[in-house]
Amino acid sequence: MPRKSSRRSATGQQEMLLPGVGERKPPPHLPEKTAPQRIFVALMPGMQAAAKACSVAENISHEQRLAASLRPPRILHVTLCFIGDYLKTPHPVLFGASEALSRLVAPDFEARLDHAVDFRVRNGQRALVLCSSQSNDALSFLQQQVVEVLSEAGVISSKPGGFTPHMTLFYHQRQTPIETRWLDEPIVWGAGGFRLIESFYGQTRYVNHGDWPLSLDHG
Repeated sequence: MPRKSSRRSATGQQEMLLPGVGERKPPPHLPEKTAPQRIFVALMPGMQAAAKACSVAENISHEQRLAASLRPPRILHVTLCFIGDYLKTPHPVLFGASEALSRLVAPDFEARLDHAVDFRVRNGQRALVLCSSQSNDALSFLQQQVVEVLSEAGVISSKPGGFTPHMTLFYHQRQTPIETRWLDEPIVWGAGGFRLIESFYGQTRYVNHGDWPLSLDHG
């Protein structure tokens, strides 16, 4: 599938809120020390791509002398659709999402991330994320399909706004943004499927509730 190259500088975007990063607040009135579960659909990188992303995060964190908690490779991902935050595992929601996602058909594709950008997220925090300077029609199509099937099934009540594919490497408290960093070599992997994830806030723990392959038949 042809891709349009639109290499652009992210300088000047650093004070913006990146769509999908930190713009959703946790449920109100949570009991103290209660870790809510977050449910979302994600594209996971391959092992080599995740290792390269972690290496980028480690190098930048060290260079910037940041006391940042780096995300382990097993939880790195590109969010396709946020479903919701819950106080306990929402089994009906997971069942409905699984049923809907099993009906989705979309082609496999190559995912590509080529630069790291720093964004303000929430409560004084900033996030360093990997993004792509090139549009990816297949990735956008997959994200739209995920949103459509979940919306039609009533799993999500409203469709999210703009989609900016990104992979969060770490959060930090420094107010000065990290300068945009172009990678010497882009991080590339063959995206062959997507996953339904339950994340336990503050525990760096993900539970996989299903994997669905993408079609190898592009015809």
